[in-house]
Amino acid sequence: MRQTSQECEKRSPESLPDKAFSTPQTNQTYTDFIQTLSEEERENFERFVREEWRRRKGEEIVSLERFLAKEEDFKNWHQRFLDSPAGRGAKKKAIATSYNWRNDVRFDTWIWEAFNRGFEWLHENESEREQRKAFYDWAFAVNAFDGVCL
Repeated sequence: MRQTSQECEKRSPESLPDKAFSTPQTNQTYTDFIQTLSEEERENFERFVREEWRRRKGEEIVSLERFLAKEEDFKNWHQRFLDSPAGRGAKKKAIATSYNWRNDVRFDTWIWEAFNRGFEWLHENESEREQRKAFYDWAFAVNAFDGVCL
């Protein structure tokens, strides 16, 4: 159960472990993700998360980095966004534009999977099918598979 901001303010700083003051490794997931997006795409995603949270809980999100720091939370909200009308529109637009796949956080994983599993990999995840197809087509067009070893 997520604590409210009032509950967090009541806790004394002494009760927090030392590592609470450092950036957790899972925070990189969200940080890396937003760096792969255009300013418009980032704003669409962030607006979606803030509006959905406000609609569901009636509360404002103070910091999206903190709100999405846990990898599970980030993946959950990212999937909600992709399943929404705004997300589907953003996905189609990203596919249609010349997206720089080499800067995508999924590049290393996807290039390996696409190279080794090909057509099977393209169709295993329905929510990512269009993106995987665009990635696969792009990889062949720019010879991105060159240097991938078995």
